[in-house]
Amino acid sequence: MRLALVCLLFANSLWSFVDDLRFDSFGGTDFFRGLSVIGFLVVVGFTLWQFVTGRPVLTVDRNGISLGRHQRRSRLQWNEIGKIADPAGIPGLRSVQILPLNVWAAGFAVSQDNVKDLDAFAVWLRHCRESMTTGRAFDE
Repeated sequence: MRLALVCLLFANSLWSFVDDLRFDSFGGTDFFRGLSVIGFLVVVGFTLWQFVTGRPVLTVDRNGISLGRHQRRSRLQWNEIGKIADPAGIPGLRSVQILPLNVWAAGFAVSQDNVKDLDAFAVWLRHCRESMTTGRAFDE
């Protein structure tokens, strides 16, 4: 979805920018069009990187929560989770922060790339954490 929106917004600018470069009619406003082309290429590259590497991957299991394929950096056990924050951010870029008990350890954010309904996810995640830390059964 993100890629389609960005392609739609920048396709016309890219086309006219290339035409201006070919015909050597480069003006003062073309600098900003050049920046938009660079931004487009960065977003396309990032989206393709996510697609090729299989990211983002979110796993919630009996042991804890992990985000991404490299679980060493972004994995927290249930007893290591200090707080699961309410979803925050602007629409389309919201995320749920998962903060560890150890203030020196790194937490991570679960974004809308992973979960569509962040509000319901945060409530469910808090319920899972409570169930797992008190020793009750995990409701899957």
